[in-house]
Amino acid sequence: MSRAKNSQIIVAGAINSEVWVIAFSDKSTPITTGVNKEEFQMPNYATTLVDVSVSFGTAPTTSVITIDLNEAGVSVLSTKLTVDATEKTSETAAIPRVISDTALAANAVMTIDVDSADTGGTSTGGKLMLYWKKL
Repeated sequence: MSRAKNSQIIVAGAINSEVWVIAFSDKSTPITTGVNKEEFQMPNYATTLVDVSVSFGTAPTTSVITIDLNEAGVSVLSTKLTVDATEKTSETAAIPRVISDTALAANAVMTIDVDSADTGGTSTGGKLMLYWKKL
């Protein structure tokens, strides 16, 4: 399911940063809770996690969605990504994400967990945007 897209960007003054867009749900099936909804591997060199966000094609209608990002099974977020009801992105969340581990190892295995899903069962098309730069 993962269709990572790669493009060069500038984020928070970090020149030569990259962004990957990783799909962790399809566009027609409502998102459900679970671990390892998607797995991907970082490049063959150490990287710095600059930022992370999440979006949905269809907004949750009744409750907050909570997403976690893990490196080798351990969360890199001390405050997880959330998408508020009726919103499509974590960028406008009432509680902002906090990255607790910015140092990602070469070839790190990353996983995306859905810790809580929309109780209205309407959210589809989940994508995680991973902003990083080479050390």
